[in-house]
Amino acid sequence: MKNIIILLLFILLSTNVLFAQNNNNTHIISRTELPYIAYEIADKIESLKNKYPHLANFSTEKNLKFNIRNEGYLPGSKENPTFISVHYSNGILDRIFKKGKRSAEIVFDQKTGVEIYIHLFNGDSRGSDLRIPQKIGDLSIHLYVQGPTSKEIKEDIQKTVTSLQNEFKK
Repeated sequence: MKNIIILLLFILLSTNVLFAQNNNNTHIISRTELPYIAYEIADKIESLKNKYPHLANFSTEKNLKFNIRNEGYLPGSKENPTFISVHYSNGILDRIFKKGKRSAEIVFDQKTGVEIYIHLFNGDSRGSDLRIPQKIGDLSIHLYVQGPTSKEIKEDIQKTVTSLQNEFKK
């Protein structure tokens, strides 16, 4: 059922926007390309399972989420931007919350601990994140990887993002 919903969402989104260029010569990511980019990144993470035991339970189908917000507005409109996320965690032993802190300190298993968040959305909104998002055309990407081997995993995921950036520069 979940696959049918994702397929229907893909078809709905793919019919609404055609390829275009804005005044800055930045590729405007169409609704057909946004899911393509999200699947490319998620599939790359899934392909890293043999290299990193941390990713043993990762699955594109399970960890890729299409989030539709703001009911009553056209999906993909300014009031209801298309938002796709990848979230995965493994080997988290504890989350220690301290009074007055917004986030928790995460205690990872040293051999298999990792937490990955990837947010893909049209436009420039960063929400509460102070970092400037990476761009593929006009698509914004926030990539977060935490854990004992987060640097290596993030570098491998970043290679896919860079490849997609180059693909959409053409």
